[in-house]
Amino acid sequence: MSQQVMLMSYLTNSVIYTSIDNSILRRCSFDDLGIDLDIFDRIEILETYLKHSERTAIMGSSSGFHHADHTNYASILSKEETLEQLLLSYEALSEDQTNWVCNLSNASSLLWHAYKSLGVNVNWAGFYVTFDSEKDTLLLGPFQGKVACQKIQFGKGVCGTAASTKETQVVRDVNEYPGHIACDGETKSEIVVPIISNDGNTLAVIDLDCLDYKGFDEVDKEFLERLGKLINKSCIFK
Repeated sequence: MSQQVMLMSYLTNSVIYTSIDNSILRRCSFDDLGIDLDIFDRIEILETYLKHSERTAIMGSSSGFHHADHTNYASILSKEETLEQLLLSYEALSEDQTNWVCNLSNASSLLWHAYKSLGVNVNWAGFYVTFDSEKDTLLLGPFQGKVACQKIQFGKGVCGTAASTKETQVVRDVNEYPGHIACDGETKSEIVVPIISNDGNTLAVIDLDCLDYKGFDEVDKEFLERLGKLINKSCIFK
């Protein structure tokens, strides 16, 4: 293959784009090309594609990639690959954007669609945010799902505990969690990840609820904590 030809994997559709001078010529499946990529190869190629796609989307390219395509996740992806794609998409979407409302709104959508693609029965995915005017209080931020509790005190429930302890809470059965706040009585499990500022203060929390018991595990904890660090790096909270 010519050095002018660049292969970029758009994993959300399980296709390979063959491009010369950034103009997409054709696309075909991994199977058609007989390509067997391990997770690291696929993630590296995906990162290249997403960065290219975000630039061309901003410039109004006719490449066919749109902002909404970041929420497409292929069913063939493993959990780790799906969550890695989520992180890469968040980085691309938050590039040159520091407004926390914009970034957390897109992050909520990425979370919702990523977990739905994995078959996780999420019923809420979003954020609670702190404000100087409401000391030791979390206020409802951008989210996907049903309407939710608007205000949670530090130390109360899963979200408040994560905010006060600055530690991720993985709750496999909310009925066994002391002081659980049931914004939705159908929720069975939950994970809450604090977003910590560079000076050690809680800025916000990532909150995901699931309609099944044991909906989240250590893999979710790892990737959501990485997302929290990206959010701290990319957002200005005022």
